[in-house]
Amino acid sequence: VSTQSTWVCDQCDLELHCKSKLLEKHKRVSISEIQGNLTLSRCKEHPEMPIQLFDTVTLQPVCVQCKVLGSHSSGENMHHPLVAINDAYSENMLQLHQEREVINQKQARIRTQLRTIDERVRKVHANTNAVEKQLRTIINRVIERLQRETQSKLHLLLSDEAELRRQLHHFEWLDAFYKYQKEVDDPVEFLSSFRYYVSLIRNTPNEILETSPSVMEDIVIEGGLDIRSIAAAGGSYSPHDPSIYA
Repeated sequence: VSTQSTWVCDQCDLELHCKSKLLEKHKRVSISEIQGNLTLSRCKEHPEMPIQLFDTVTLQPVCVQCKVLGSHSSGENMHHPLVAINDAYSENMLQLHQEREVINQKQARIRTQLRTIDERVRKVHANTNAVEKQLRTIINRVIERLQRETQSKLHLLLSDEAELRRQLHHFEWLDAFYKYQKEVDDPVEFLSSFRYYVSLIRNTPNEILETSPSVMEDIVIEGGLDIRSIAAAGGSYSPHDPSIYA
């Protein structure tokens, strides 16, 4: 495990960290060492006893003394399932990895949408410049309406972009929060905050904003020295169609 909380095998560690002057400075520890540190943590109720168990109902660490004579020796807690603290840590880390895979997929979809917006913005600008050049040879007043139509299209695209960037920032914040917890908390404290972090992930929006397909680079000159948006009128657009300039 490196300082970036990445899981690597021995071969990857050799290829990545031992051949890079930057990466070789990263601290790596074995999984067994992390799990070993769990058993070094002491029970809050019985400081002389190491934590060995984990209550899967209350999500609390438990020592043997708790089970024999303490909080889990009677009452409702007595019937709660207990698992080894190392097993609980490994299972929760696996679940967290699966949850973060969902976040990674959503981030990838957002970035794809942003690339689409960038391309559409570029094409809308290119289309606008071509039409503007033709209009200027006839009359300047038509250019004003052309710019209004363009701004309307860009407003829709950039509004979508702002919302997508907001969602992306939210997911990046979740990722930064996770890394901060990993760096600051010891494994036992991390288990205590694990449920809160997972709830944040599950409360994120399930749907990613889809950009409007009606916004296209379709402004053309038509008879009467006016402009129109072909897609808004239900037509198809071809920049090489000579009829649009008739």
